[in-house]
Amino acid sequence: MAAEYGSLPQAVRLRADLVRALDGSLDIPARLAERERAYEKNPRRRGAQAPPPRVTVAPAGSRLATVIEVRAQDAPGLLHRIGHALESAKVRVRSAHVSTLGANAVDAFYVTGPEGAPLPEIEAAEVARSLEGALR
Repeated sequence: MAAEYGSLPQAVRLRADLVRALDGSLDIPARLAERERAYEKNPRRRGAQAPPPRVTVAPAGSRLATVIEVRAQDAPGLLHRIGHALESAKVRVRSAHVSTLGANAVDAFYVTGPEGAPLPEIEAAEVARSLEGALR
């Protein structure tokens, strides 16, 4: 069975792309948009309507951080959009637990405020709402 996205990338090209991503010379949003367009053209992906993403705060998930759980249809660039939204919210990610179950992503992010403490309840709810909005 062939890989859905073609063959694995060559190590040399992967390393070069990582270096470019880190130095800012790789246009990541443009590359993700290109991949998403190719993904949408796949006949196996048409027709099914994905449920909307759901973002929740697990209030007792950790003493050291606020746990934000994201459940969404897996798609190219999903983690990039999540990371961008968390960066925009000015939170620090202490730990990320990312898993894909079939076509669904179930990700948990342990975040803190700039000072390293868990987020106040109201701020955590705002971050969850803005993250959910970024994924729609």
